[in-house]
Amino acid sequence: MKFVIIGGGVAGTTAAEEIRRQDASAEITIIEQEPHRLYSKILLAKYVTDEIDRDRLFLKSEKWYTDKNIELMSEARVLRIDSKNKFVETSEKREIPYDKLIVATGQQPKMLEVDMRGIAYFRTLDDAEILKSSIAHLRTKPKEQRRIIVVGGAFISMEYIHIAQALDIPISIILRSGGFWSRVISQESQEKLFNKARELGIDIHINETFDILGESEFEGVKLSSGVEIGGSILAVGVGVQTDGQWVIESGFDVERGVTCSKSLEVQEDIYTIGDVCEFEDGIMDRAMHIGNWTNAIMQGRCAATNALGDKCDYEFVSSYATRLGDIEITFIGDTDRSIAQDVRMLEQEGSTIELFDRGGRTVGAVILGLTPERAKITKAIQEKKLYEHNKSIG
Repeated sequence: MKFVIIGGGVAGTTAAEEIRRQDASAEITIIEQEPHRLYSKILLAKYVTDEIDRDRLFLKSEKWYTDKNIELMSEARVLRIDSKNKFVETSEKREIPYDKLIVATGQQPKMLEVDMRGIAYFRTLDDAEILKSSIAHLRTKPKEQRRIIVVGGAFISMEYIHIAQALDIPISIILRSGGFWSRVISQESQEKLFNKARELGIDIHINETFDILGESEFEGVKLSSGVEIGGSILAVGVGVQTDGQWVIESGFDVERGVTCSKSLEVQEDIYTIGDVCEFEDGIMDRAMHIGNWTNAIMQGRCAATNALGDKCDYEFVSSYATRLGDIEITFIGDTDRSIAQDVRMLEQEGSTIELFDRGGRTVGAVILGLTPERAKITKAIQEKKLYEHNKSIG
């Protein structure tokens, strides 16, 4: 049987590995747009700060693909999928036939309309290389220009903060809203993070839009309040989106990602996984779009099992953690505040816990700090129960 996987990141590579584990004779081809084999996106920030060498990023050797008899087509773009005749056309004008197809392309950052030297994104290894080069260039600038200006207040922004602080570079953050994760966490939690950022010496501007200063090279921003901030790097973290006209032209339904069933099936013999996937979640009882490393691995295994003919409905309570200074920030399950029927707050041993309840049960949580309750909260979500604790303050 011929398996074609579009995307060689952790989701696609995990699917390939699982197919090979279960079927020694399967033909497996991975089509990857980047020029690189599988690497860790989690470690990219530490690579930019020279905390680790480049070689440590790579999770699979070239020999691994050979030994597993997996064809890796690097620097190849998909032009279209012909689901009727079951082949994928690539930028090399190859038509690659498949029996089962897995789409694991990930998503691309939302781009600013302006493109000039000094504007940085942070999704890929190539982005990391550009950012390293921009930082080296920043150090040649006058003192007032040696600043990184970050746009956005979510996970990618925490990576930029880590980079700037590790390299002792001044940093400013521009938020269109009133705080970090403003659509998700409470005002109290936003203030806690805001105060921690100020404690770390970070310059924050809330409820602001901006104009970019500079012609061919970024020189700073002018805020809607009239304040001008000089800088050499504009680090963008304003969200992601599904990229590629071929996805739409293939007849896939695209909302926040490519929509699919509980079994991760888009249409007959086609599956989708990872950051590009929006799936019917049997635990949350609604469509979910989750972009993190562990989710990608688990979906890769599940889709591979289904593609091989066995039955796997994807049910997994996903979580993701990051840090701001000494505060660990953890998101568990469904944290969409707009559809939560109740959001409860707990304080426990210096940690703040926000619990998202819907339909008489807990579906998600955000934790600022460390708490032994994390495993219990995850278990309650998994079992579709209401997490209860006697120290509720909300």
